[in-house]
Amino acid sequence: MTRAEFIYLMQRLQGGDTRALAPLYEEYFPKMKATAFAVLRNADDAYDVATNAFLKLADAPFDPASVRNPAAYLAAMAGNEARNFLKRRSREVSADFSCDPEPPSSAPSDSLWLDDLFRALDAKEGELVLLHVVWGLPLKEAARQLNMPYSTAKLRFHTAKEKLRRAWKA
Repeated sequence: MTRAEFIYLMQRLQGGDTRALAPLYEEYFPKMKATAFAVLRNADDAYDVATNAFLKLADAPFDPASVRNPAAYLAAMAGNEARNFLKRRSREVSADFSCDPEPPSSAPSDSLWLDDLFRALDAKEGELVLLHVVWGLPLKEAARQLNMPYSTAKLRFHTAKEKLRRAWKA
């Protein structure tokens, strides 16, 4: 989705046209969920966090034209929401004293490939691959988002590709 399309849809949404939500959801929700999963490593929590982040986007009282790069903006939004979720969870006290563990779900997860990805890569490589491949950010923009020099990002991305090739050949 182009920046102009994003601005147009957000302006329609802010004007009360809820039909503008569907194309935004189709384009960005899976990526927001993948970003949340990268932080949380739990598919159910990632879905909840991405949903909350997406709803915040729908209610956000900002000028859509001020968003220079919608993909970077939404990636940061989903990542921040996931980190806030972890902070809130760390302050909670559990009242669950059950002895029986929750049975594992037999339904296949749509985030299985993300599990494999993050097992094969270290955290910085995973974040870089997520921003560059999943979100489609240019490598320079992904490096800027991660506060790393472009040359480091190029090297890490090359290393990540090699790790993934080896992991899938095994």
